Amino acid sequence: MSEITFWCGSNSMFYKNSQDTEEQIELDFLRIKNLKIGIPLPKQKLSPRGITSERKSAILSKLGPVMPDNRRDFWETLPVNDSSADLTDI
Repeated sequence: MSEITFWCGSNSMFYKNSQDTEEQIELDFLRIKNLKIGIPLPKQKLSPRGITSERKSAILSKLGPVMPDNRRDFWETLPVNDSSADLTDI
């Protein structure tokens, strides 16, 4: 497969076997059970995940002076949550 396309609202995958062709082949990749009952939407997050205050202050103190203003604004306004798990340890 050289190119794969998914369309929002469609349960099909469209692919091309060669870059030289414009024709896309349609493939239904879901099980019939999923087509009948639908795919459940994921649970919506109620609050931002955030990072620990210790990690945020370390990033800002070490990288803040060399960081462009638009990136620094992101880190300064990033939510803090001291109970959030560090995803680099997982």
